[in-house]
Amino acid sequence: MRARRKVRKRFMDTVETGGLSVAKALYDFMNDEALPETGLTVERFWDGLGAIIRDFAPRNRKLLDLRDTLQARIDDFHRARRGRPFDVAEYERFLHDIEYLAKPLGSGHRKKERSAPSLRADQLIDKGAIIGE
Repeated sequence: MRARRKVRKRFMDTVETGGLSVAKALYDFMNDEALPETGLTVERFWDGLGAIIRDFAPRNRKLLDLRDTLQARIDDFHRARRGRPFDVAEYERFLHDIEYLAKPLGSGHRKKERSAPSLRADQLIDKGAIIGE
């Protein structure tokens, strides 16, 4: 019988910056290798990144919750049909019903072509900007 080795989790070194807790290795890489010659100060970069993460966190949480809900419904669907032949049409209807798949466009609808807006670097990030003045 092999002896079990006790694995001890080590917490990585972190740096508090811009309201974030950042792995020191990432912090050092960004400051020493990625940011020089970009025109951004270290403080402006980390403060801007922190602001972006805080702004998007609630939306990301809602999307992750929706993903969990959809996955649970999909899992339940498959569990309820265990041992039965797979019915592609039934599954596709189910995915439409739970809005996992988008409803097909009607014959009177045309897909609108969308193109990315043309932006300057200083327009990419608003207040607390990482880019631009």
